[in-house]
Formats: sequence, structure tokens, C-alpha cells
Amino acid sequence: MSEQLLHIPGIEEFLPDWTPRRFVVLDMSDRWAAAIRAQVNDRLRKCATGISVPCPVFEGCQSTREALLLCEAKNTVGAVLFISGIERECLNILARVACWSERPALLAVCSSQHEGLLPMLMESGVDSAMFDVENDVPVSDWCVRVLKR
Repeated sequence: MSEQLLHIPGIEEFLPDWTPRRFVVLDMSDRWAAAIRAQVNDRLRKCATGISVPCPVFEGCQSTREALLLCEAKNTVGAVLFISGIERECLNILARVACWSERPALLAVCSSQHEGLLPMLMESGVDSAMFDVENDVPVSDWCVRVLKR
């Protein structure tokens, strides 16, 4: 008889998710996370599409271990990997993240010397790749697209 009873939802199912959505920014220079955050927040405030999107958290990481741990969090919606200088470490992260059933969107920011890595990056689960990025605008555009999905 208990098998025939309908599922009675618990209070947890009615509570909103107050956990802010997060982007992980792996950047050895530690200069991009704050700039991307400011640009994304500015764009979300000016958004005229009528979609209300709360401002996300941007976690800047200088270690691949920290980035991988943050990517595992349920509220991480995207990861931006600046791969210059840490190519091997980024490929290790991608290999681990690729096998997750639920994974964040992945953006690889590379220099033109990494163009030969593009097939490997895409096969490793990178959703997008950008080359020779000079400012935060294209990366913040990508973050806004991820948030609006």
C-alpha cells in the first residue's frame, strides 16, 4: 500500500535556491575575475530583455586544484580557463570535468599559439574557445549567454 502513496514533497522542495550562481575564473595573473565580474554585473543591470537575472559570484583561482573543487559545486554554472602557461594542468581539469554528468559550461581563453590545441579542447568538453582576448568584453558576453540559458 505504501508503494501506491503519492510522493509527498518536503519543505525543501518549496524553498527557493538562495545559492548565488558562480563562475570560476582560472587565471594565473589574477587580473581577469574582477574585470569580468564588473562587466557582467553592468550588463545584467542594463539588460532590457525583461529577464531578471541575479548577479553571479566570480571566484578567481590561481591553482588548478582550487578551480576543480569549485567546479564541482552545484551552483557553478561556468568556468573560464586562461590556459596560457598552464596548458597541461587545464587539460587535466578538462579530462576530469568531461566525465561528470552535470558540469559547468567551459570557456578556454587561449593565445594564437594554442590554435593547434583546439580539436583537443573541444573533444575535452570545452563549449567555447577564444583566442588573443585583449579585454573582458568577449568573455563577459559569453558569461551573460551562459546565465540566460
